[in-house]
Amino acid sequence: PKGGQPLHAVELRGVEDQERPSALLEASDGAVWACTARSLFRIETTGAEPVARRIGPDDDQALTAIITLAQAPDGVIWAGTLGGGLLRVDRNSETVRFPLEALPTSHLNNIRGLAFDKDGILWASTFGGVLLLDVSNPRSAPRIKQAFGDTDGLPSQNCGGVYATYDHRMFVSTVAGATEFTST
Repeated sequence: PKGGQPLHAVELRGVEDQERPSALLEASDGAVWACTARSLFRIETTGAEPVARRIGPDDDQALTAIITLAQAPDGVIWAGTLGGGLLRVDRNSETVRFPLEALPTSHLNNIRGLAFDKDGILWASTFGGVLLLDVSNPRSAPRIKQAFGDTDGLPSQNCGGVYATYDHRMFVSTVAGATEFTST
């Protein structure tokens, strides 16, 4: 590019040709995280050229359809999957899966967007609405604090992304429009 830094291709080893990164996240330590359908990568950006390291087990079933990433205030990376619930990646790059089995319908395990609000509550947008999740206890599965659906004012339960603004407002996109929430 004219007047800018040269572009550096980052090789994501072990990724099939048809896979492409579905989300990127810059972590508070400067690393960039990338996810694909079956892989999660931490890209170190401190050297002359970026270096990607695959995170998690080599078992293709272990990391299934990761499509969204968020970083908690404590530095833990959370990944949302299509059909596999949540993944937590701690500071040592160990991954733990949390299927949301206690939920009444499996489509809530299809997490399409993640964002943390000012109080550290994880918001997850799903095919079945929006979940507010307490992820403060690293030794246990996330606890559902509240769930929102079309009966609560969402234009549709089929939600896409969720976004936290700098001034602590939360927005959710749905197939029928966007909604602003007041963080609770």
